[in-house]
Amino acid sequence: MVGTEFRISCGAVVFYGPPASDDSSSAENDRVLLIKNDDDKTKWFIPKGGIEGGESMQKAAMREVYEEAGVPCIVDTSAEPIGVQVRPGPIIFSRGGMPNPTPHTKIVIFFMGLRNTSKLDQVRPSEEGLIMRWAKIDEVKDVLSKRDFKIIDEALRIRSIQQQSVQ
Repeated sequence: MVGTEFRISCGAVVFYGPPASDDSSSAENDRVLLIKNDDDKTKWFIPKGGIEGGESMQKAAMREVYEEAGVPCIVDTSAEPIGVQVRPGPIIFSRGGMPNPTPHTKIVIFFMGLRNTSKLDQVRPSEEGLIMRWAKIDEVKDVLSKRDFKIIDEALRIRSIQQQSVQ
């Protein structure tokens, strides 16, 4: 039956920097990494993609961020997911409108991450021809789908709790 196959993908809401202990650096650090297709002028999304043989969900999220955005990030390897999206199948077309050889239902598991400042020399263009940007928090609601904004909103809620513990 079409659509009965499930595929798990992982992604990360990547913040520019850690929660700030003061308001002066908060705006800079609170920016989030978004990507979009070169030919789409409006739709931005959170980096995500499939798990490859034997890797953990967190490692898959870090790899996908690097492949799609060209930005090394850190996801705590013991971290719990911050959100899950179920995209009921069948997913008939892949990114770019090409026919998907195996229609499926997609489950996307999201984690929180940070830009890896120890690997800034490894920042590079996307392997997949995508455009990236560091979006200000007040901009994300206008450029994301409701589904992706809910994930960002949860990451911000968790980050607010982390920020309170830093102060």
